Amino acid sequence: MKRLLPLLLLCLPLGLHAAETRYVSEKLHTFLLAGPGKQFRILGSLNAGEPVTLLNLDDSGKFAQLTDARGRTGWLPVAQLQQAESLASRQPKLEQQLSELQAKLASKDSDTAKALDETQQQLGEAQAQLASLEASLKQKQGQLEKLVAENERLAKQLGTEEHDEQMRWLRNGGLVAGLGALAGIVLVYLPRPRRKKSEGWIN
Repeated sequence: MKRLLPLLLLCLPLGLHAAETRYVSEKLHTFLLAGPGKQFRILGSLNAGEPVTLLNLDDSGKFAQLTDARGRTGWLPVAQLQQAESLASRQPKLEQQLSELQAKLASKDSDTAKALDETQQQLGEAQAQLASLEASLKQKQGQLEKLVAENERLAKQLGTEEHDEQMRWLRNGGLVAGLGALAGIVLVYLPRPRRKKSEGWIN
């Protein structure tokens, strides 16, 4: 792949390389050269994964002119460049994404915990209402049992009173009948008043 990259770059017009971003290969620590060749003096070092701006290629296509993040312009072998964004460059973005994801997760956990608390609170209220209804039902059942018992007692008492009333009627009837019979007997044996003889023409 590294061998094909210079050839591909040679096929492109030089103007297309202006202001293109490249990254120093992450597997090396290299030097920025003053010209397109290792015989030129070293301007400074470049860290692996460091972003650089591609300006041009030499005639051979093996060296690239570039500018680094510190504003230095120099040359570097094309084989030491890569188009893919380096891990060093992506690390801050990845850390930011990770931080955002952790914040979202914490927010969701907080929302979930809040929803769980609300659900538990509603469940507690429902249980309290159920307990109150059960107590009220038990109380009403007790009142109903008392009413049934009182009804049975009153019915029994009413039956007893009716029986007693019937017995009183029977006793009173028997007493009246006995008194009537006794009065009849007494009247039979009572002496009748004698009629006075009339003093008339018969002497």
